[in-house]
Amino acid sequence: IELYTIQNPKGKIYQVKVSGVGGMKVIDLCSTSAEFNRLTVKDLKEKIMQEFPGKSEDLCMISVDQHMEDDDALLSSYGIQHLSAIMLVCKRKHFLSDIC
Repeated sequence: IELYTIQNPKGKIYQVKVSGVGGMKVIDLCSTSAEFNRLTVKDLKEKIMQEFPGKSEDLCMISVDQHMEDDDALLSSYGIQHLSAIMLVCKRKHFLSDIC
């Protein structure tokens, strides 16, 4: 996942570029840095699941050298910042078959 900021008439839109077994999609996260600073791992998973079919419990996100396992943790607690990269992987075979 790579975060991008684009300009629009309402201000910035924080987005993620999600790359996984189902391909790559750009997903809108929020429109302010304050909102971004409040996002949890669970919030990010929910946004990803709107674009990638499957179950969130089958989703594993890895940031540099850490598994992002705590759904209640803030993204910042894993060192996630603007333009950070995260790998999206699937834990279970049936999830893979749903998105491939």
